[in-house]
Amino acid sequence: MLNDAAVEEWNSVRQAQIQQKEFREGLNKDKQVGGDHYQMPIQPIEFIVANSIEYRAGNVIKYVVRHGKKNGKEDLLKARHYLDMIIQDYNS
Repeated sequence: MLNDAAVEEWNSVRQAQIQQKEFREGLNKDKQVGGDHYQMPIQPIEFIVANSIEYRAGNVIKYVVRHGKKNGKEDLLKARHYLDMIIQDYNS
């Protein structure tokens, strides 16, 4: 039998899953604002949200994916910046 804390935690996790699903379903995948650098079968935001990837790691993915079609080296440097922040957490 589950105690109250376990039930509360399960409810919290389930609510987060429901909100995540509603967010994914609410994404307008056919609408691109500001360019065509994300015209691909799976949008980076879809992958990031579906896999519950945290903000900085999500930015690494976003900048690496788009670098060839948008800002080239600048996007790769942005990706490295976020990656360096993640690595720094391991050094603290």
